[in-house]
Amino acid sequence: MNWKYFFNPFLKFSERYLLLIGILSVIAGSFIGMICSVTFDGVFSTHPSVRTFAESLKENVINVSVVFILLLILGKIINRKTRLIDILAISMIYRIPLYLSAFFVKLPVLDRVIEKIEVHKDHLANLEFDPLELVLILGISSVLMIFLAYAVILLVNGFRTATNLKKWPYYIAFVIVLLAAEIISQTLITNF
Repeated sequence: MNWKYFFNPFLKFSERYLLLIGILSVIAGSFIGMICSVTFDGVFSTHPSVRTFAESLKENVINVSVVFILLLILGKIINRKTRLIDILAISMIYRIPLYLSAFFVKLPVLDRVIEKIEVHKDHLANLEFDPLELVLILGISSVLMIFLAYAVILLVNGFRTATNLKKWPYYIAFVIVLLAAEIISQTLITNF
């Protein structure tokens, strides 16, 4: 496998193929959210919560739409030749690692940790974990961070490829747009 294409599939695959994979991933991710009882309540957020397929699909569509609209606006500012189909594919493809993280968010060890924290929330000094729980928490946290980092890498590389991004001020604008997307997405999901 060529790692360059793993981190930037937008260089190798056609936009139509990526769009198809993106659409299928949103549907599969919504199914995963339902099966794993996980909510995707922000563009980078994954939390345990019972969801139906329709609720999970709604969350994913909102997340994709918000990222798509904001990145398309920024993309057109950077390079007016930025194509809608490229930004739409990016907005769906980057979510694949987040969908995979749902399998780790719902592991029983995390439920036990949350229970312990809730029981001892007033006296955190009395909170104790056995060594195996600590190792599992560290391992799961590491995997989740890798998935999040990969999602961000896909977003950055895809956007850079779609817009021919080169100037550093636009990277700052990109970060601001993503932060705004997270806030807008969480607000929309909470209110709908």
